Amino acid sequence: MPIVWSVAACIAAYLLGSVSFAVIVSRAFGLADPRTYGSKNPGATNVLRSGSKVAAVLTLLLVGTGMLLLDWQLGLVVLAGFIPLTWLTVWFRRESARAYRRTRETIALVIVHFVETFGGIRAVQAFRREKRNSEIFSGLGRDYADANTHAGRISAISCATKLPMENPRMSTWSSSIAARNAMASSAI
Repeated sequence: MPIVWSVAACIAAYLLGSVSFAVIVSRAFGLADPRTYGSKNPGATNVLRSGSKVAAVLTLLLVGTGMLLLDWQLGLVVLAGFIPLTWLTVWFRRESARAYRRTRETIALVIVHFVETFGGIRAVQAFRREKRNSEIFSGLGRDYADANTHAGRISAISCATKLPMENPRMSTWSSSIAARNAMASSAI
């Protein structure tokens, strides 16, 4: 009898896993098929791109329920990681938009100064402004470098914190390599 239950559980898991809740919810709400727009991935994010937050939340709830029905312990682990990943994604989108806007603004200032300097090079030379223009250009270059560094740090923080949550196997692999390297260096 336990074999029958195991086979039935495997068949149920296969059937439940092959159901695309995003497509079902989109059809029920009269939305376009999520496999035809956005990332073409039938998921809650693409349903959200259709403009219906209710449909996206319903898709997430159905997927979460399906995970809990298939394996409640694994489902809880996945759902527990959902909250920090969502918070981190919102933080990254907000901070990266600010950082990249700052980067674009600073490079625009560098370009404007560069063009004005070389466009009026004779005026610069006539009024002996070479040193002053060099100082201005150096300051703008430093501002641009700082803005680029800040944007890079935000991206690095996001990637470094998302990797262990999104791909635990990769995180475990990189941790084991780091541990092996630490043991090898301590043995030397």
